[in-house]
Amino acid sequence: MFPLNTGNSPCNKPACEAAAKQACCGQRNRAGDRPAAEAKVARLLLIEDEETLAKNIASFFAHGGWDVEIAGSAEAGLERAAALAPDVIVLDFTLPCMDGLAALSILRQREPRARIVMLSAQASIKLAVDAMKAGAADFLAKPVSLARLKGVLDKVVPEARLRNQPPGFRGSLFGACG
Repeated sequence: MFPLNTGNSPCNKPACEAAAKQACCGQRNRAGDRPAAEAKVARLLLIEDEETLAKNIASFFAHGGWDVEIAGSAEAGLERAAALAPDVIVLDFTLPCMDGLAALSILRQREPRARIVMLSAQASIKLAVDAMKAGAADFLAKPVSLARLKGVLDKVVPEARLRNQPPGFRGSLFGACG
């Protein structure tokens, strides 16, 4: 696992400085009901063995307010997933020792509420279909732009959070309509 400090480390970039100040100073969110620092952040587990790519993706999402952890192998990712209970897992296909499809199968059993997005530099239609059949929420070919990855993750986080609601929660919201 590659260490990434997503805590209170200072950043000199203007956009990051403004975001840190907002979180740090407890400014209100749009609804005005709680300080922005108390808003629930998305938990992302990135399972990627290419260290530079992993750090770039993690830094991008951490600066966007996500809680990010990196695992450099499938085995480390399985261990971190159990401890982190992530909303989203970004999983590389080509990993040492265990490939992404094998890891995907295990993750789906152990972390059924997490949404998993698979990445691969060896993208093929067959691999994408196999990943989706195995339970991936989406499949992206490398190289992938950070904007494209963010768009996909922004889409799957609400799905993951809905899955994390207590049993009967959805029924209590939609029961009168059904």
